[in-house]
Amino acid sequence: MSIMEVEKRTLSEEKNIEEIEVTVPSAIYESVRDKVYRDLQGRVRLSGFRPGKIPRQMIDTMVGKENIDAAIFEDIATDIASDLIEEYGRKNLVTVPEFVEGKEPKLIGSDATVRFKIHKLPKVSKKFERYEDIEFTVKMDPEEDFLKRNVERLIERFRRLSAILTPVVNEGAKEGNAVRTVMRVYDVHKKRRRDVEEKYKDRFIEVEDSEYMDLVDIDLHQDELDVRIYDALIGVKKGDRVTAVLEDELGEEVTFVFDVKEVYEVELPELTDDLVKENSNEYETVKDLKDEYLDRSREAYDLITDFFKRETIRDDIVNYFDVDMSEESIQLLLKKYRKDENEKPWKRKRSDEEVKDVYRRLLAREAVYKFIAEENGLEPKEEDIEKELSSLAERNGITLARAKLYYKTGTSPFSGVDREIRDRNVEDFLMEKCKIDIVEKASVEEEEHEDATSTNSN
Repeated sequence: MSIMEVEKRTLSEEKNIEEIEVTVPSAIYESVRDKVYRDLQGRVRLSGFRPGKIPRQMIDTMVGKENIDAAIFEDIATDIASDLIEEYGRKNLVTVPEFVEGKEPKLIGSDATVRFKIHKLPKVSKKFERYEDIEFTVKMDPEEDFLKRNVERLIERFRRLSAILTPVVNEGAKEGNAVRTVMRVYDVHKKRRRDVEEKYKDRFIEVEDSEYMDLVDIDLHQDELDVRIYDALIGVKKGDRVTAVLEDELGEEVTFVFDVKEVYEVELPELTDDLVKENSNEYETVKDLKDEYLDRSREAYDLITDFFKRETIRDDIVNYFDVDMSEESIQLLLKKYRKDENEKPWKRKRSDEEVKDVYRRLLAREAVYKFIAEENGLEPKEEDIEKELSSLAERNGITLARAKLYYKTGTSPFSGVDREIRDRNVEDFLMEKCKIDIVEKASVEEEEHEDATSTNSN
């Protein structure tokens, strides 16, 4: 059914919700009704009647007329909803059109009607005159502290290449030890999660020339290791199997399984020019190595600074806009979330308020980013989208044509390419126009402590 075949009118519009009524021509209604009855006649069995020959009146009695009407309008509403999504634009909607009710024709040959609530992205308005008036405060570790700490970490990892490993006997692993383990990661369906495995293996020291493909050495340093993995491995001995449960980016649990093959004391060699020469083809002296690591650390600090700027913008930009959003939309999303949660019992349980707060924040940010992009001409261009799809296709080992097809049909991660480009454009624009203060975390924490002390003393 095409939306062009039916008449649509707005019944009411409040905040971001538009209630509409769609007129369904009698021919379409009767066609769907006949299809539903034929399906039921083919399924229902009644003594004395051949399959498909049971009268409709008897079908009504057996199944219930209200249930049949519900099935008819469910089919009609599904088709119309697809057309409404295309008409309004999927990315302009909070969720799919909400079917409210259907009314069958009052007379034979007259039209039926279907009502929907369209939950659109909320409208926003600025609280400021110029983007230059906006200020963001980014909390960062002092650059000097970061550089010093990162260079020390890289040097320790370099020394680790020539470390002397002595097996620990009859004692559990403690801080500073290395645990040699086969690491495997599983999702809630007990399926192997190699994507998470590979991501975490990059943080550990992979053991080469081993019969185990997944063998890694994990150095037990509390300030460098995820606390859940650290807690699982502290105290382990050779032959133990332990698990740690973490969450992926979607909030679903992933289980790390560690089969401990050995526990070692780690003795690091002194950092000398000779050690540098033995373990590197690029550097001759300790100074050369430290200079290289300092340059890498500066690059890393620049990347981290950019990340925290964007994160701060994402968190704070909505404070500079009024967002006219209906709580009814939030309640609908909560209802859908709970339904999905029942179908996926492994998902972490969240309170209603926690879920609603997340949706409020996400919808407000999406509406604000969309407003800024449209107002300042920051929407992605076709050539930008194609360039990003080409890169994504290469990473996934598929053709550009297939990537474009996935993008058009809404297949993740290709479907979100235009939004990712738009978000980067918006953040680049805000970083250029707005005032961004980089504040050292230490000084911020000291100020907060002083404020708290002052408040308590009063």
